[in-house]
Amino acid sequence: MHEHLPTDVVLSDLEIVDGRWWIPGDHGAVYVRSGPNAPLVAAIEPALDPIRAIWGTGDRNLYLVGPGLILHHDGATWTLASVAGINALRGASGIAAGPATGGTDEVWAVGSSPGPVPGQDGGDAFHLAAGAWTRAQLDPARPLNAVWAAAPGEAIAVGAGGAVWRRAGGTWTQLASPVAADLYGVWGPDPDRAWIVGAGGTILRWERVAPDALVAEPSPITADLRAIHGADGVRWIASSGLGPDNQVAVLQSSPTGWLRRPVPHLLDGQAIHARSATDVMIVGANNAGRVFRWTGAAFVEERTGHSGSLSAVFRPLDGSAWIAGDGAVLQRVP
Repeated sequence: MHEHLPTDVVLSDLEIVDGRWWIPGDHGAVYVRSGPNAPLVAAIEPALDPIRAIWGTGDRNLYLVGPGLILHHDGATWTLASVAGINALRGASGIAAGPATGGTDEVWAVGSSPGPVPGQDGGDAFHLAAGAWTRAQLDPARPLNAVWAAAPGEAIAVGAGGAVWRRAGGTWTQLASPVAADLYGVWGPDPDRAWIVGAGGTILRWERVAPDALVAEPSPITADLRAIHGADGVRWIASSGLGPDNQVAVLQSSPTGWLRRPVPHLLDGQAIHARSATDVMIVGANNAGRVFRWTGAAFVEERTGHSGSLSAVFRPLDGSAWIAGDGAVLQRVP
């Protein structure tokens, strides 16, 4: 059977999950059919810009953000968030529904939109609480790149020019930053500690015992550090710089300091996610849709069938790996 799509979208892969056919295409499009004879419909309409971040609690509860959109996936349907003012979103994080969140997910998304100065973007924060999204422009002149949900009602957002903002007690407060470098990633293993990474090898540490302070930590490399994540007491940092072996370094924390773990391909690391100390995935730009997974001894390549750059990876504990970027939203079925 031959079908024509309503747009000139190139399809790149096929996955069959619970009887549904999921088919990604370029420009971020995802098409789905409920069976082999059902019509092919757009779950995500094609867009010119990539999905930049993913957060969720499982395959049936995912939030994806990117230029001009916040999407929620319930396992069957993709729904656009009803909130005004979305321009360019780059980061997302959240707290699963529970008594402390009023029984609903609490989600944060950050990015940028035009600020009060013409031609200059400011930093935006979007907040989902009690089922409704709200927007606040935190910084009038510096876009935000990443956010980490520390605890119900609490978050840390980071962005351009060393900007670090902390949400607590219903209020966002800007923290005094020891650096002016652009900051790209933030993550913590528990509500009391977080690490921030950025341009030029920047690594900062935040601790609840001194909530208004940021401490600079030594870095083994001067390349830009794009993302950080961790599991089982081990932190991982994705970078974009080549080492002496002409391979990109992924940094792994250890009791003696940072260890350099090379990725066996030219990779501009953009996102990293650790499910355990021996199960880590990294994706990036300029790597022809390649995904690299740490097996406990080395990073090995997994091909996705996608030919574009990738900018997001998320692996909920109750679900499979979700990967997105320029022209694709991919699900890695175990």
